[in-house]
Amino acid sequence: MQIDLIKVGGAELGEEGLPHVARYFSKPDPEVARILVFGGGPQIDAKWKKRHPKKAPKKFEGARMTDEIVMADAVVPAFFEIRHKIQRAIPEMTMVDIANIKCVRDADVRLGLLGEVDHVNLPRKFTLIGAGFVGTDKSDPMRLYNLKADSVVRSLAVQLGENIRSILLVTSTGGVLDRKKKLVPHLTPPEIERILEGKHTTIKADGGMVQKLKETLAMLKIVPMVRMLKAEQLSLPPDRQGTLCERAKS
Repeated sequence: MQIDLIKVGGAELGEEGLPHVARYFSKPDPEVARILVFGGGPQIDAKWKKRHPKKAPKKFEGARMTDEIVMADAVVPAFFEIRHKIQRAIPEMTMVDIANIKCVRDADVRLGLLGEVDHVNLPRKFTLIGAGFVGTDKSDPMRLYNLKADSVVRSLAVQLGENIRSILLVTSTGGVLDRKKKLVPHLTPPEIERILEGKHTTIKADGGMVQKLKETLAMLKIVPMVRMLKAEQLSLPPDRQGTLCERAKS
């Protein structure tokens, strides 16, 4: 069976975005299984601000620097809150337990308890499952890691390989924007590389988009195309969905 990977950022899981996501997943394709990977950046920030109103968590290249306090006061509470909301909105979805998301610590120690997914223990058969941005150390199940949702998608793409039919990245911007804040409809790997090198003449990426484009570039080595779009565009025809990133056709 083929599999669609759909990552939905935390900004698209609020009151406006979640109904669109739920509507999309309520129309299953009997020939295609779906995996939802959810992020939670805004929710994590909100949880932290509530507990620590005068101190913002530090970030490095769009990634949150996670220590034990950030993990306990913001990341874990936000994770379970979002997971609960998704389960209420999409009751037929089975969630992958965090104990089955096996991780190693990110190579950049400056990021603290940020993890990289080593592998995910998936059910042998499934039609609709969800996974989020918290996992456990593959050698120490009591150690939790904060995960970048885009990197979870990339890791699943590596793990599932040729079974992946498509990858959708649902984001509040709806795709990549140029310097005039207009949507860029199409990008190729060489163009993404120029953006990341700061050499593109009309597109400049910063913050979280830098990490998203890095992950997209890695995904395009596994799958032929990755699409970025808004939650409200999930049910639209592909030619009306955000930014299409694809390898050049041979």
